[in-house]
Amino acid sequence: MMTSMKSKRGSLIEQAAHGDQRAFGQLLRAHDPQMRALAFRILGSQAAMDDALQAAYLNAFRHIGSYHGDAPFAAWLRRIVVNCCRDIQRRNQRTNEVSLDQMTQAGQDLSEPSQFEDAVVQSDELQRTLNSLSPDQREAVILVNGQGLSYQEAAELCGVAEGTIGSRLSRAYETIRSEIQHIQIPTQSKHQTGSQQESQGF
Repeated sequence: MMTSMKSKRGSLIEQAAHGDQRAFGQLLRAHDPQMRALAFRILGSQAAMDDALQAAYLNAFRHIGSYHGDAPFAAWLRRIVVNCCRDIQRRNQRTNEVSLDQMTQAGQDLSEPSQFEDAVVQSDELQRTLNSLSPDQREAVILVNGQGLSYQEAAELCGVAEGTIGSRLSRAYETIRSEIQHIQIPTQSKHQTGSQQESQGF
């Protein structure tokens, strides 16, 4: 079954590389929900998300011939999406100012690391917290806590050293902790070792 799915995906990629838009559309359908969630969490805006995905998918179609299967297709596509989100952030050159009052009134128990991650995935209020972080910090939190990447994977995607990801996360967690007094920050060791499965929720 798994071999059959890989074979079908490989066939679709080959067809898309030869300009078959229908084949490319089939590839995107499997990954669009995750990429849509990723772009929204990074940008915090439906309109900006749509702009980023439009640019990302166009770039992916134009350059799919450069994909040789060295990494999962989702990882290759995610890199393009993240880069397009960065382009939009650079154009905007501003960070949304948001109120964190509703987060502290939401009544969520965020005392456990796993509950922190679940809340980041599910809560609109915590989206506002993400928006209050710097773009680099927000991106690190989303990739590691939301997408389930290891520090190494996030570093490779962002084009920085693994230690830089750790520093960005540490500063981001400190900001979040200062806003939500009862939060317990996830330990770094969870994400420093080994690859984790991609999360569909963030």
